[in-house]
Amino acid sequence: RLLLSQWEKSNVQRTLQAVTMDLRQARKELLENDDEIEATKREWDEEEESLQRRLTQARETAETFKEQATASLPIEKAREITAKVEEMASRKSQLEEKLMEARRQLHKSHTETEELRLRAHQAQELLEEMQDM
Repeated sequence: RLLLSQWEKSNVQRTLQAVTMDLRQARKELLENDDEIEATKREWDEEEESLQRRLTQARETAETFKEQATASLPIEKAREITAKVEEMASRKSQLEEKLMEARRQLHKSHTETEELRLRAHQAQELLEEMQDM
């Protein structure tokens, strides 16, 4: 009995050691993964900050160009350009409406064509059935 008890105890200790080693390995991997995640997060944060700075600079540059363009145009010319832009926008809206209507008509035509093809196929089948009689 004593020998069996000692054997069970040593077996349990070996199992405990194996589980402890597995736990240590898992913790080590978890820490490594956490380190990798933190490093990646830092890289992304730095990249985001860089992109934010570039975006801010681009906006500032665009605003500067806009101010320069506005300052160099006479008021009458600016009004003329504004009127042309509004006219172009109106024309674009009209063309987009025409395009949508053309697309609707095309879709309707495709639907009707498919329906007529189906009817023709059904009529052909009916004709073949009648000829077979």
